Amino acid sequence: MSRSENLDRLMRIVSDAYDTDDCVWNYHKHPADDFGDTLAKFIAIECREVSEGEDNKAAAMHHAMERAVKELTRVRNALYDLA
Repeated sequence: MSRSENLDRLMRIVSDAYDTDDCVWNYHKHPADDFGDTLAKFIAIECREVSEGEDNKAAAMHHAMERAVKELTRVRNALYDLA
């Protein structure tokens, strides 16, 4: 399996986990286009970027999403405190 096939397989799994309208997949395949979901775009771009050159692409993606969840949780908590 080539590296791009491996990335495509992982991005299909990520996209299926995120939504049912393939936004993450669409951003993965067409990063310059706008599909109306900036979170899906972030996920696609971040997963692609962190996996470049990595042998264990899934682990790199997992680590990046863990970091993102922590950051988003802090933002959510800050907004909760204001609401």
